[in-house]
Amino acid sequence: MDEIKEIYEEDEKIKKICSFIKTTPFNNLKKSPHYEFSLLEKDTNEKELEKIYPQTDRIKLICLRRRKHRSGKMLENYDFHYFLDKYKRAVISINFNEEPPYLINGFFTYTNINDFKKKMMKRFRKIN
Repeated sequence: MDEIKEIYEEDEKIKKICSFIKTTPFNNLKKSPHYEFSLLEKDTNEKELEKIYPQTDRIKLICLRRRKHRSGKMLENYDFHYFLDKYKRAVISINFNEEPPYLINGFFTYTNINDFKKKMMKRFRKIN
């Protein structure tokens, strides 16, 4: 089961959630096996993700997702959507429930950002 629990698009809420990023360097995050596999599968340049990670001014959308881990445990993670230009977006997913927090996924996608955002809001807008 995987569901979007909350969607944040207002600057104040995004800034509050992003405070973690400002105080936690990318290299301090643990890397899940899924994250490692996803980098290989999508041929994602991790150095580019690391460079983008602290640029919180580019985060224009955050999704709080709830998902069931293979162990059966329910986990929550944040998907940070970095808008890089009209058609390029980086998505970095982090689980804050563990210490240290860990990366679940990181990738780039090339879609019209405004169209993506409208579709997300239409489909999951119970929220915020």
